[in-house]
Amino acid sequence: MSHYSNSQSDKKQLNQNTVIIGKRYRMIREITIPSKSHPNDSQNWKTYLAQDTGITDNRLCIVKEIPLPADYETVSSQQKDKWDRLVAIQQKLGTYPEIPQIIAYFVDKFHLYIIREYFEGKTLAQQLSNCSFERTEALKLFLDILDVIAFLHSHNLIHGNIQPENIIQLKSNGKYTLFDFDNIHQVTLNEAKLVDNKIATLLINTNSFFSPEQSAGQPIISSDFYSLGKTVIYSLTKSFSAYWQEEKQEREVVQEIEPQFKKILKKTIVPNVNARYHNTREIFQDLSKIENISTIINSGSVDYASENLKMTKINAQSQPAKIPQKNVKSKTKKSKILSILAGMMSLFAMIAIAELVNPYIRPFYFTLKGKQDLIKEPQIALNQFQKAIDTNSKYTDAWQGRGEALFSLKRYRSALLAYDKATELQPRNALAWKGKGDVLFRLERFDAALTAYNQSLQIAPKNPELLNRQGHALYKLERPEEALQAQETALEIKPNYAQALSDRGVALIELGQYQQAFDSFEDAQAIEPLNPEFWQNKALVLQKIGREPAALRLYEEALKAYNKKLQKNPQDVTALINKGNVLVKLKQYSEAIKAYERVIAINQNYHLAWLNKGNVFFALEEYDKALKSIDRALEIAPESYLTWYDRGSLLRDGKQDSQKAIASYEIATEINPNFYHAWRELGVAYSQSGQQNLALKSFQTALEIEPEDYRSLVGRGVAFLALDKIKEACEAYNKAARINSTFSPAIEAIEKLGC
Repeated sequence: MSHYSNSQSDKKQLNQNTVIIGKRYRMIREITIPSKSHPNDSQNWKTYLAQDTGITDNRLCIVKEIPLPADYETVSSQQKDKWDRLVAIQQKLGTYPEIPQIIAYFVDKFHLYIIREYFEGKTLAQQLSNCSFERTEALKLFLDILDVIAFLHSHNLIHGNIQPENIIQLKSNGKYTLFDFDNIHQVTLNEAKLVDNKIATLLINTNSFFSPEQSAGQPIISSDFYSLGKTVIYSLTKSFSAYWQEEKQEREVVQEIEPQFKKILKKTIVPNVNARYHNTREIFQDLSKIENISTIINSGSVDYASENLKMTKINAQSQPAKIPQKNVKSKTKKSKILSILAGMMSLFAMIAIAELVNPYIRPFYFTLKGKQDLIKEPQIALNQFQKAIDTNSKYTDAWQGRGEALFSLKRYRSALLAYDKATELQPRNALAWKGKGDVLFRLERFDAALTAYNQSLQIAPKNPELLNRQGHALYKLERPEEALQAQETALEIKPNYAQALSDRGVALIELGQYQQAFDSFEDAQAIEPLNPEFWQNKALVLQKIGREPAALRLYEEALKAYNKKLQKNPQDVTALINKGNVLVKLKQYSEAIKAYERVIAINQNYHLAWLNKGNVFFALEEYDKALKSIDRALEIAPESYLTWYDRGSLLRDGKQDSQKAIASYEIATEINPNFYHAWRELGVAYSQSGQQNLALKSFQTALEIEPEDYRSLVGRGVAFLALDKIKEACEAYNKAARINSTFSPAIEAIEKLGC
């Protein structure tokens, strides 16, 4: 049986006038390929089953037909290079035993044709149409496909379309393998922008084999692990469920799976990419803990990954120039011949030296050009850094510059890949670690950001900027005392460091030291009087101490300062975001929305603009518009636990939909299990929906993370009261009041119950 479906709905028979291409490949029928996780150019490609009439047995083959533009002959060499690279990647894939090899490729009548081997077998989708897998077969499936993935990843390639329709069990050896490599991605060039069409839903564990980031058009290495995990789970349960708790039948299946294998599968499909496996080596290490695993591996798996898991970059190796050999006739004097030969040898020596120096001089030049363009033209700078990398893939400065350019373009995941490469090449590069920390900070991975900043500080311990960045991360991790200490250390080294003074003030606000915070902002403003952020921060202090009119006056000053800044640079998206935030404080909501929409007009994939816009609509009680904006933010940044948290609050408090709110809060806690606010609000949602025992568990989790969270204690009191447990409710309320004696919900409950 073919590895493509034989149903009439999946093929289009060619007419009696048989089509032959390349003078030998007779087309039999068109084959339908399952859709990708997101639209791309390959959706216009066609696939045919064909016969190779150029060999005696008319062997079957697969023909991929790729349309070329009508002006193909005149298109740029850069575009032609793109197609050459496509073929080169496809040829490289064929070096793996269970991936069909490229037989030939050619251009004919404005189409690029790639001819590939035909493999006979049965797709996983066909096998699962009437049954599900036993645990042993599922483990074999996992091992076989993981082996193929290991091969792809070792060449910095991502498959990007792993699902049952694209997995075949070969008739020749019974091994499972992948086909349809149309959607292949190069990791180092993973710059795909988000798709324009709306993603139907971003709730995790919907009916899809694709990860949130892949559904948003930004696949990474672990996206393949996610799809493999989902596929294996589906083979066992015929369900897409991540946790397999919905149906009794699914629970029975799970109980039969080895606990270690179940643990591995769960780790492949967590929505937080940082919590997934990072490479195949990690997975194989965990698989080795399964009893009798070697027996299964030896039954047919090549185990390429266990032999060679080290990631390597695809490099175009220059072929040494072949010097044409000419017969030199002796028609001149011997001395003239020797002179000519000496001149030729000198020329060849110069060429050799140029080729030797080229990998060092050219990347330096391109990197220098990139740095010059970085501030005003980050996209142009990115192109320069890529040229440097293409010339010398181990040039650290180019990878670091690439990270800086991508960071400026708000393409944070790709920037992280660049900084990872820079720190791998040069582990003692403090600036590369700092850049990596900045990217992780923007991705809300504050623990990882702190680790990167700490690594940078080990190399440059007296750098005030690094110390201040460390303070940023500590503050976001709700460790204000440590944040304050880091900023004060930075100020000891650089007393006139305005940003550190401002950040010191923010930490002091969190610690309730309002006068000291205000003074710190004043000191910062004395150094940088035109910085609008300092007006904004001073206003925040006045708000905290109840001086609302004075705070509003300072917000007006901040607004004026942002307007002046934007007159100089209307494209300053950070200033526009902050201006919108100030307008929200001034309750000028329509103007705030305009500010955020200006950001979106400049960069439609700016996550924070969509999120803030949604929160403004929430404040205006326009809940449908709010949800639409927040969902767009999640299309861009599906791993943003803060956005999932805001979505939960909107659904619970705005749309009064506790069940959907619970789903959003749960995703927030999955992405960041230490975010106690989400556990607390999840508890409130459970309580509102009448699930008091689940509410108590959520509040308890929040309190284990933050024992002083008096709001969670009040939540526990409410849940206990609903269960008629008056004594436990009083204990919770009294403890909350001891932590915060002015918190009215606790005080009122104590008085009402007579605790």
